Amino acid sequence: MAFWDWLLGRGDGTVAAYSPQVTYLDAPEVPAFVGSGDPASLYSSQPALRTVVSFLAQNVAQLKCHLYRPEPKGGRERVRSEVADLFALAPNRSQTAYEFFYAVAADKLLCDTAYIYAAVSQGRWQLYRIPPNRLQVVSKDGWGIDYYKIKNSNTCLPPEAITRIGGYSPTSPVGVSPAIQSLKDILDEQKASNEYRRQIWRNGGRVSSVIERPAGAPPWSDKARADFREDWRRKFGAGGAQAGGTPVLEDGMTLKTIGVDARASEWSEGAKLSAVQVAAAFHVPPEMLGLVSGTYSNIREYRRMLYGETLGPLLRQITDAITAYTLPYLGASRDTYAEHNIEAKLRGNFAEQAQVMSSSVGAPWLTRNEARRMNNLPALPDGDELITPLNVLAGGQASPVDSGAQNLTFNAEPREKSTPDPELKGKPEKPKGLSERLQALLEEYLDSLPPNFFGGELWRDAKNWPPPPEEIAYIVYRMVNDGAFEALARRDDLKELYDPTRVEAYAKAAAAGIIADIALDAIRHIENNEDWRQLVGDNLGSRSENLSGYYKNFGAREAAKQTGAAYKTWLTTSAKPRPTHAAMHGQRVRVDEPFSNGMMWPFDSTNPEETVNCSCFVQLDWED
Repeated sequence: MAFWDWLLGRGDGTVAAYSPQVTYLDAPEVPAFVGSGDPASLYSSQPALRTVVSFLAQNVAQLKCHLYRPEPKGGRERVRSEVADLFALAPNRSQTAYEFFYAVAADKLLCDTAYIYAAVSQGRWQLYRIPPNRLQVVSKDGWGIDYYKIKNSNTCLPPEAITRIGGYSPTSPVGVSPAIQSLKDILDEQKASNEYRRQIWRNGGRVSSVIERPAGAPPWSDKARADFREDWRRKFGAGGAQAGGTPVLEDGMTLKTIGVDARASEWSEGAKLSAVQVAAAFHVPPEMLGLVSGTYSNIREYRRMLYGETLGPLLRQITDAITAYTLPYLGASRDTYAEHNIEAKLRGNFAEQAQVMSSSVGAPWLTRNEARRMNNLPALPDGDELITPLNVLAGGQASPVDSGAQNLTFNAEPREKSTPDPELKGKPEKPKGLSERLQALLEEYLDSLPPNFFGGELWRDAKNWPPPPEEIAYIVYRMVNDGAFEALARRDDLKELYDPTRVEAYAKAAAAGIIADIALDAIRHIENNEDWRQLVGDNLGSRSENLSGYYKNFGAREAAKQTGAAYKTWLTTSAKPRPTHAAMHGQRVRVDEPFSNGMMWPFDSTNPEETVNCSCFVQLDWED
């Protein structure tokens, strides 16, 4: 049995319908659109309108609509029942939840109203969307809704069976004012423009160029004219021997190109303007639809705004109507409410979620089996316990790969691309927690060397010294990535392109190199009969400081490499810089070129005169 037969009560008679005496009929829910056509024809014939409405309806439909109930101790529980399945899975036997909510959202956008009809069929509840042009609101006093009348029929439906997601009308409590009504002139203009363009293509001459002869040229005979035409086609026509070449004309003849293009008739600009105006009427940033070009960063923000300012009001209106009218009619408890799952869209990708959750809870928050379920893998017998790495402590880093960039406070404000911030000079340096921790780890390493280690000959080869503690590699990893994210501080849109894990192997190799250098210094002092422990130990502070500056600038170099920076600017941040470094403040060169002192980056030198106690850094630029 067809749906409308069922809805109108023709068939098994399962629908409660009645025909009371009509005392007052309100204006139709869908007003007439003089000249433009009704919403259905506009949706079918206007590309800009269809693009905007389908974009919004698709993004509403892809959100799951769940039912929830508050818990006594706070929080909420998701309701799982036959009624809940109507909204999350299939509202009726002929539509999925996606199709249903797509139609409801499109009705609301096109007609400023949408209808959800609930009825029992074959022993279970069914939800149907009724097109707004099939119903008419019946009001006896002009203020409320007494019932709904199916147009072109005497069949009426009780108001409690229908959830009306209404709009706003300045003149009626139950009227509407669709956005497309305000677009009538724009859509009419675009329709006329399209018709005019079709007429040009249908009736206009299909001539790309003409050859003109001056009035004083010698007259042609019919044979000469025919020979010229045939010779031209044979040489420069389609498939001709000289097609696309440059003809040589005689007797003062000229070749003129004619025709009407889209720019001459301003059709393309008009079409684009119409699309932008339609998008504005529905509060959609044109960048979302590709109508206006945008940067990576603002398009990313527009995506986040989609489920807030753009779709938020529509989603709220739909779920409020379902909660207030549909759920009570279906027998749900009074504290049950509907909500679209927009959290999945607003909380970012998994990498962003993991970083935020780790920083929030202060420790790993996902078990191995939970991670495996997310990737459709079977559970492991011992995979339900949280694994906490040894370098993760309460009050410390929340993740072994946490670069600490979220805790950075950058010295410089955003700067112009070629002008370093003069206020960087003389600013106090940031706390040196990482360098101090590195110094402490190196001191612990030297103290941990057993006395009998120097009893034989093993100590004479740096390769035989004990390996470095794992935390030293982690400290190097932190220093490098802190420098990288500081170099990217002015470009939030590029931070997502930087992958901190790509320096893990480098950090491990650098940690081994630090120990090897200390071992070589110790060996030299021992061979010279010097107190190596005191000499090496006294130097650990300055060594750690210099390593911190080196790895910080290495991080800037890695950030430039991964994000494609084009230029670098030398920045002097110390209150008392070297005169040579002070003179270089603001010097700008290409990333692959050295600065005037021959160094590619600060600390890119084995000369201690250039590196000891240096705090210089670089500013990256990605444009000329």
